[in-house]
Amino acid sequence: MEDVGRVRCALLSVLLCHLIVASARSPTQQFPHGFISPSLHQQALSHIAFHSNAIKLALASLFPSLKAAAVVGVEWGQETFLFAENDFHVYAFEPANKFVDHLKRIVENNPQWNYTLVPIAAANESEGTIILEYENADINETVQVGKVDDHVHEPLAVFSLDIQGDELHVLQGSTKLLSKDVGVASLWVEAIACNDKVATILHMLDDQYVAFDFVPWGHHVTQKAAKVPRSLNSFAYAPDRPGGYSEYLSWMCELQQKEYKWLQTDFLFIRRDYLTADVHNKLLALADTHCSKSSEFPADCQLRQLLAEHRSERKDEL
Repeated sequence: MEDVGRVRCALLSVLLCHLIVASARSPTQQFPHGFISPSLHQQALSHIAFHSNAIKLALASLFPSLKAAAVVGVEWGQETFLFAENDFHVYAFEPANKFVDHLKRIVENNPQWNYTLVPIAAANESEGTIILEYENADINETVQVGKVDDHVHEPLAVFSLDIQGDELHVLQGSTKLLSKDVGVASLWVEAIACNDKVATILHMLDDQYVAFDFVPWGHHVTQKAAKVPRSLNSFAYAPDRPGGYSEYLSWMCELQQKEYKWLQTDFLFIRRDYLTADVHNKLLALADTHCSKSSEFPADCQLRQLLAEHRSERKDEL
């Protein structure tokens, strides 16, 4: 009986050891490769929420030891000004003269900012020119190109890319920055439905990063011409949407082909060694933190409000 007791004690010790080891594992082990985490989508946080100052600042502040951010596709500069006002060193990549002139005026009036304006089109080549066409801002001009790698040499909390589908070329010119020798804690990448380059981006970043999606947003076919669609069917909210890369992209592309004139989302990529339990818990609490009744930014939560109204209407019908 004494020997049996010793064996039981030994087995219990082994089990306890396994439990301790399991509890100490990195939370990134919850996130398999080739899979887009639903942690943000399931909170009904949409493309609209992502573009609010409150959400962007919360995401940028997930890594307090890092106080630098690079933005590609700055335009009028709202995102870069938000970072600069909160003591980030900002690298602003913007090639269009119209926007560059505007940015220079604002930066000159804020000498306290640590703001580096880089007036080039970020690309996968260090030199050359391209013709920049941007109908929304009536821009058609020849601009210089260059690599982000040639201008940014410090770790970043945020690397933000929103350039209408050409994000892949920017990343191909940022390989040194994305390496572990320098490091980017998080990337923000806009993704347009049915753009084949998005799959390449997901696979390119998969080894080092975990991807999270915001609820896609677009112009539903049932809507009349509207500059900013904001009804419930403007959002492709699907808590059980597929998570595998190819399945997710097929789901989004098929949705656009069947129901939307255009559809887009934003991906948040967090480097696996920065994705601690604390960081993930803050992501899981993002909607509750910024979409409470006392929120100063109600537009962040528009989809959640529309869903609540819809559920209330359904309940009344029953």
